[in-house]
Amino acid sequence: MKKPRLTSLLTAATLFLVLGAAGARAQEAATPPPPAPPATGEAAEQSLRQRLEKDPRFLARADTDHDGKISDAEWAAARDRFKAMRDQRGPGFAGRPDDRRDPAFRRGYLLGKYDKNGDGRLDETERAAMRADMEARLRRHMEKELARLKAIDTDGDGKISEHYTVQGMDTGYERFNPEWLFMVPGQIEGPVMVRGEGVISFALTNVKEAYGLELEYLKDSDGDGFPDVIDPAPHQTGYRDGIR
Repeated sequence: MKKPRLTSLLTAATLFLVLGAAGARAQEAATPPPPAPPATGEAAEQSLRQRLEKDPRFLARADTDHDGKISDAEWAAARDRFKAMRDQRGPGFAGRPDDRRDPAFRRGYLLGKYDKNGDGRLDETERAAMRADMEARLRRHMEKELARLKAIDTDGDGKISEHYTVQGMDTGYERFNPEWLFMVPGQIEGPVMVRGEGVISFALTNVKEAYGLELEYLKDSDGDGFPDVIDPAPHQTGYRDGIR
């Protein structure tokens, strides 16, 4: 009577072990392998070199013999320059705007940009190139500011008036307004009250005179949009047949 019970227990235990092993194998198959650790040492340097060799800006600076590729000697020189720039910037450099004021950062930046022969200093030729770039940048800035001044300086006196007067009306700070350059300058409405508050209205009070609407080829007596010179009935609204 005890043998069948023992056989059943052994069968159940066997099935349990078989199913457990199969589940473990299935779980191992479903679990992706852990990611490969990041490259370090020579592998990381080789990966960086391969990426930089595809950068035309890096190739133009590091390929000193201009054969279209980076030799071991050229790579070593470029690597040393990178290290020198990193050392000059100091530890913890994160490219913050305030770091640009640091003398060490400025020195590293100028060397990286103008030290063409990579000797760690700027010779006379390299200094001349740096001065030329700075002068060109300053000239561009001055020309831009001068253009802005000319655009605002309506009367061309070389300064911005605090109380610029047009047609006897104070318009406030001098600014560019094409209507003030007409043969008959536009006259603004000036101080007005809006909901109990005083404001300056720049609406023109002499639109007809300023825009020459009374001139022969612009005058439109009936206001129908057709100048009198082409309107058979200049005092009757509507062109030709009076249709509105």
